[in-house]
Amino acid sequence: MNIGPKYVGLIRLLYKCPVAQILTNGNISSQFSLSRGTRQGCPVSPLLFSLAIEPLAEAFRSHPSIHGVRIGGREHLVSLYADDILLYLTKPEISLRTLVDILKEYGTFSGYKINLSKSIIMPFNRAAMQNPILDQPFSWKPQKMTYLGLQIPSEITKTYQLNYTPLLKKVGEELDRWRDLPISLIGRVNCVKMNILPKFLYLFQTLPFPIPKVLFKQLNRKVSSFLWKGKPPRVKLSTLCKPYSEGGLTLPDFQLYYWASQLKAVWVWQDTTTSSPSWRQIEEECLTPATLASIPYISPPKALLGLINNPFIKNTLNIWIEVCKQTEGLKSIYEQTPFYNNPILPKALRDGITFSWFNKGIKTFGNLYREGELLSFQQLASHFQIPQTHFFKYLQVRHYIATQQGGRIQPMSKPKTDKLWLERKGVKGFISYMYSGLQALLGNDEPLKVCMKWHDDLGLIFEDEKWGKLFLDAQRLSFNTR
Repeated sequence: MNIGPKYVGLIRLLYKCPVAQILTNGNISSQFSLSRGTRQGCPVSPLLFSLAIEPLAEAFRSHPSIHGVRIGGREHLVSLYADDILLYLTKPEISLRTLVDILKEYGTFSGYKINLSKSIIMPFNRAAMQNPILDQPFSWKPQKMTYLGLQIPSEITKTYQLNYTPLLKKVGEELDRWRDLPISLIGRVNCVKMNILPKFLYLFQTLPFPIPKVLFKQLNRKVSSFLWKGKPPRVKLSTLCKPYSEGGLTLPDFQLYYWASQLKAVWVWQDTTTSSPSWRQIEEECLTPATLASIPYISPPKALLGLINNPFIKNTLNIWIEVCKQTEGLKSIYEQTPFYNNPILPKALRDGITFSWFNKGIKTFGNLYREGELLSFQQLASHFQIPQTHFFKYLQVRHYIATQQGGRIQPMSKPKTDKLWLERKGVKGFISYMYSGLQALLGNDEPLKVCMKWHDDLGLIFEDEKWGKLFLDAQRLSFNTR
């Protein structure tokens, strides 16, 4: 790996004669040597393990007898997460034999041992299920397997039942057990935030499947019973879910967190660089002639559902449609709406002439505008080197734009939903960022009833900013919020 001796020496120095102490109720024990393992929480250890496991992964990738799953022009073979190795294999009668040989060879010089009896094979197509390979050391699991805490079935339709149903039951039992404990309302809200939300959020982010609304209704019912100790609720859950500045207690809105988690994919779709995750390339291959990046700007998006077979893209698109309905409606054309590779456009706008325009740089309808005004044909021809014989096609495009804008040409607009991801630069904290953005977009602007009652009693009307400051002060200054 071309790691220099100085760097290796520094790492050895960090691990030379490690010692530790134990803190118990404020008392620190004397030092003792660590003969096995590393210090708890050592940040270097997982990085070193990643370096050590990479030669094994490279041996899998480079061996000609190990065949992965090829989608488009890319082969998908191995996924690594810490010491969990997930392989996607075809031609198993050849690949498995070579795989076992590589594992044994790697173990002899690295000391890394894989418990083959606990490693499993799960077939995904009918041919593999009907012809199990018995001459191999792995366990054969044709129904389901567990990976990183997720139950992954061979039948995709069972994913919800195997993951969400047991979690909902477990959470209900925990909330029932905690219900009668002497905890304040804000303490109960924090229990939901710290103990319940992370469990569901993990599934929301890792399983891109539709969830029936009944799950959120059942979950909200259990949370409400816990918050009010089984008594009738005194405040609506929707009010408790509001931010502090709007009179709420920031109780998690589980459905909104699910939407935020699933719509993270839309943000990844906008990334066309080589650093984007491999699943993006897989989904891109499933979508033609449109591109993933163009989906938020194709309207009506429902028309795309019939062209998409990938259930993950469909689920994200359905959530996107619901968000658009609740924000600004579904407009037909935006600056970023694709000009040629758009399956919703009429066939007259998807011919050889418009394809030549596409190749000359007219990628979106926004390219037809300058400073909010639609370019004339002469301006368009001069800027994009379009021949004069294409004038009739220009009239067709102009007529289509006018039709979609209510009969007359208007400046192009950008969807309000763009602010959900275009201003976001990194992945860290993205779900919280998207959740807050959805709350702002979908929130009810009507004042709380308590605010209206104060207005009536005092005969005064406070501005929203004043109420926001009062609500925040109540959280900071009142002992009852702890």
